Amino acid sequence: MMTNLQPVGFPPGQPPTPLWSLAAAPISVPPTATLLQVLSRLGDDSTSGHSCVVVVQDEQLVGLLTERDLVRLLASGVALDTPIDRHMTRTLTVLPAEPSLNPLDVLDLMRQRQIHHVPLVDATQRPVRLITAGSIQQALAPPHMLKLQPVRSRMAAQVVTISPTDSALAAAQLLAEYSVSCVAVIDPAGDGTEVLLGQVLRQDVLRFQARQLDLAQLPVRAIMRDAQFCLRPTDSLWLAYQEMRQRRLPCLLVVDSQRQPLGTIAQFDLLNSLDLRELQTTFSHLWQSFKQSDHEQLELWKSHSSELERLVQGRTEQLEEQAKCDRILATLTQRIHESLDMQEILSTTVSEVRQLLQVDRTLIYQFETAARGTVVVEAVQSPWTSLLGHAIEDSYFAKHWAEAYRYGRIQAVEDIQRAGLSPCHVEMLSHLQIKANLVVPIVCDHTLWGLLIINQCSQPRRWCDWEIRLVEQLVRSVAIAIRQCNFYEQMQADLAARKQYEVHLKQLNDELEQRVEARTASWRQVTEQLRESETKFRSLVEQTNDWVWELDGQFKFSYINPRATEIIGYPPEAILESRFTDFMAADEAVRFSTILTHLVRQRHPFTQIEATCLRASGEAVILELSGSPIFTPEGEFQGYRGITRDITERKQIEVDIRKALTREKELSDLKTRFIAMASHEFRTPLTTILASAETLERYSHKFTPEKQQTVLKRIQTSVHHIIGLLNDVLTVGKAEANKLDCTLAPLDLKQLCTDLVDEIQFSQINAASPIEFTAVGSHFQVLADEKLLRHILLNLLSNAVKYSPNHTPVSFKLTCEAEQSIFQISDRGIGIPLADQAQLFGAFHRANNVGNISGTGLGLVIAKRAAEAHQGHISCMSDVGVGTTFTVVLPLALWSDNHG
Repeated sequence: MMTNLQPVGFPPGQPPTPLWSLAAAPISVPPTATLLQVLSRLGDDSTSGHSCVVVVQDEQLVGLLTERDLVRLLASGVALDTPIDRHMTRTLTVLPAEPSLNPLDVLDLMRQRQIHHVPLVDATQRPVRLITAGSIQQALAPPHMLKLQPVRSRMAAQVVTISPTDSALAAAQLLAEYSVSCVAVIDPAGDGTEVLLGQVLRQDVLRFQARQLDLAQLPVRAIMRDAQFCLRPTDSLWLAYQEMRQRRLPCLLVVDSQRQPLGTIAQFDLLNSLDLRELQTTFSHLWQSFKQSDHEQLELWKSHSSELERLVQGRTEQLEEQAKCDRILATLTQRIHESLDMQEILSTTVSEVRQLLQVDRTLIYQFETAARGTVVVEAVQSPWTSLLGHAIEDSYFAKHWAEAYRYGRIQAVEDIQRAGLSPCHVEMLSHLQIKANLVVPIVCDHTLWGLLIINQCSQPRRWCDWEIRLVEQLVRSVAIAIRQCNFYEQMQADLAARKQYEVHLKQLNDELEQRVEARTASWRQVTEQLRESETKFRSLVEQTNDWVWELDGQFKFSYINPRATEIIGYPPEAILESRFTDFMAADEAVRFSTILTHLVRQRHPFTQIEATCLRASGEAVILELSGSPIFTPEGEFQGYRGITRDITERKQIEVDIRKALTREKELSDLKTRFIAMASHEFRTPLTTILASAETLERYSHKFTPEKQQTVLKRIQTSVHHIIGLLNDVLTVGKAEANKLDCTLAPLDLKQLCTDLVDEIQFSQINAASPIEFTAVGSHFQVLADEKLLRHILLNLLSNAVKYSPNHTPVSFKLTCEAEQSIFQISDRGIGIPLADQAQLFGAFHRANNVGNISGTGLGLVIAKRAAEAHQGHISCMSDVGVGTTFTVVLPLALWSDNHG
């Protein structure tokens, strides 16, 4: 189904405004999106500025779903997996996406059509921006004329309230039922007042529902936000506009001096007060009146004179009525104050008011609680029903209207059928034979004591202003008389009670003298027991092996036991009045403060928090902290008390255990790799030996001496190969056990390198990879271990030749300097993958690209250990397919330097 879009155009020539830049890009969802998916978008903190989503199909705007719609659906129990196309608004008002939009024009359009969101679309009906009440408020600066209007002129007196123990689902249902932006969270105090705890907005409900929490099980206190800023009734609308604009809130609460909620003021209500066109229209009409002709002005003056005479006559009548009211009020007030009997005062009041106003029934309703009361006096004319002694309980009145009446609200209903009252209220009044009603509150000592209720039962009645004023002033006098009666009764009761107290006091005094002596002896015994208990506790605390402490409200030490100075190494005076974080490094202090702040914000105990402090010597000590909050008998927070244990040794043991486990795992891996290497490398020569031996056993009589010598030579070569493998394993074992001896002796490095090159070229003649040796330096006589050097160079040169393609030269360069000798061996072979270079010097490890090339994975390990035995090091640079370069740096002393 296509969405019914209604584009609206504005008159040309409007000046550019910042509204276009403040209109946000809308959140777009398809029609098949579920309510849960929409909740996850609107409930996300990063998009909390949005209050609706636009529904787009094939890049066309087809619908709209607002926060109010979502709350209504949640309150009615609609499943979250329901597609939104069943509930979205399809008939929309849209505007063309033009930068010259005038905020006042858009505001007027939204007010006329009772909408709060206007999408901006391009020529293809694709939504590009979204105008809301918030964006308009950001675009319009508050005019100074709002400073002349108090908040009470625009606020809604009805405040929807909820208890913090109610469920979040109940809050959603209230938001939906009353179509409000927020509900106030109140906690009824013991004296009948209501304490404002916070407020719940629509977006709060949606944010928690987006987390798929059960709103029926979630209390309101878990989702409410603090009412950080509230308005007073006397504040200006300019202040309300500014605060709402800066805080980006849809509404603000209005409270009295005791922070009890009186009403709310919404964002759109404030925007409606900015209708400057009405003011311009008024100015235009005034200007037209100035342009009238003299004849019209004369007629107007005549009309004004006639009107003035009428007003003067009406004012005279009002003054006469006022004088009459004053006389009647003075008479009634005098009669009321002549008595100190409460019942007589109330009876006189209702009787005189009924006769004065000629009404059918007058009564006074006295509150027992905020929701319950009784008709205590009444003056009723026959044949209307008497309500004397009738008890009425109305929790709705206590919840929504009691506070307003306490502040002087007066209800004047001319006709209950046409006053817009709720059906249940109309039914109740009709049952009591009431057709017109006047209700004036009786407030004593800022407390709603009762109501003076005047009923017209025969027919509707229009209440005159002088009647309302008269009754209102009379009620003030009644309130004063009630206070006087209460004071008189209290005085009489106090006098009687005082006489009884005097008699009783004399009896108590005699008994007290007898008890004091017994109590004194008992207190002495208790004091002695307390002193012994304190001594025992102090001895226990001061001798314990843990650090016992107390922190004040600012988390500074107020008490420490002697163990603290032993653990931290500071004197007691340096620890007292300090915090834990004063003995920590900067980063550790930030970490500890973050954890501790999170734990103690709710005044909860904490256990086994680890922290690292610095002793006075600079040595680190690891501590384990546990603590509990301290409260006064009245429940006031005073600080924390707890113990701290030095776990440095325990943590070191844990580290050693982890290292041992790691070493054990490495040895296990090394064993596995050794078994794999041995099964592979030993099998080939052993197979050769076995095959050669069997050949000699079976066919030796057929072989010539030269052939037999060849087979024996093959067996000897295989045996020597196995012996070499075992020697390599033994060498690695010695190196791992730190038993690799380095015996220094005079050695000619250049001659050693030349001999090694010849030896390898002879043994690798089939490889045909020449070794190009160069020596740089003037003196090659050094002190070194020839056996270890041969291990290093033979392994590196053999690998370079073995892993190089045929006819590819290997570069071998020796550089002798005064303090060190450098061996550099480079090849153009297969290279070492980057992933294998990290484990290059691990025992029995071979790169994954060696293929069928034989090897044990021990050569580089032996070379590294031999270099380290000379206090030197070995490094490697390699690229796959390019080649590898090994560099060995040994700090070998020159022989000539050591022998002059």
